[in-house]
Amino acid sequence: MVADGSLGQLVLYSSRLNNGSPIRYDPTPSSWHNIPSISGGGCWATEAAHGIDTFLQFVGPGPTVVGAVMSNAMYGRQIEDSTVGMLRSNDSVTGIIESGYTFPAGARRSGDHFFRFIGSKASVFAFYGKEGEPLIEVNTSSGTGFEEDLGHGERMRKVIDEGLSALEEERSARDQHSGCCPYPRDPGRRLRSCPNQPPYQRASSYGDGGSQTIERLNFYMVGW
Repeated sequence: MVADGSLGQLVLYSSRLNNGSPIRYDPTPSSWHNIPSISGGGCWATEAAHGIDTFLQFVGPGPTVVGAVMSNAMYGRQIEDSTVGMLRSNDSVTGIIESGYTFPAGARRSGDHFFRFIGSKASVFAFYGKEGEPLIEVNTSSGTGFEEDLGHGERMRKVIDEGLSALEEERSARDQHSGCCPYPRDPGRRLRSCPNQPPYQRASSYGDGGSQTIERLNFYMVGW
């Protein structure tokens, strides 16, 4: 829809990736998720990158952090369990990124996952239906339409295939340009932090956000 112009100009983007309690990690080899000195934090460190990456794919690099709220009110751990970040692109597209560990255990689905794209000609929502089927809802002046999106398994296979292809291309580039950085800066790639720095500085307090919260968000956007 971006390519053919049917979305129009993107005005607002929002994503919500809210999964279950961090307790689920405790008895598993993934328990490091709950150790901030290793993981860098909680739901923002582990979940928000998906929403940020999608936003960057549409608006390009260099957005500004407008505001943020982080909280550990749900479980009281040293990691955040509920976060919202607000971003602004260079061409004034607003991005709202929400992540959390607050989805109820034992629910029918694993989490609350939602993507929204508001354009000047259409609004597009991506979400899961009643039976867990991935759906895309398209709203235009002509009406509302629905189509089924790729399932999780098929999507993961495509991600792995694309990742392997990228690695092959990277090897080829390194063979031709010895000494170059093997991971050139590319706004479409998955965000990763600098290997010589922590993903973000631990805030001394998780109570009211404040300047440290903005610094932590800023690191994700401009510190890589």
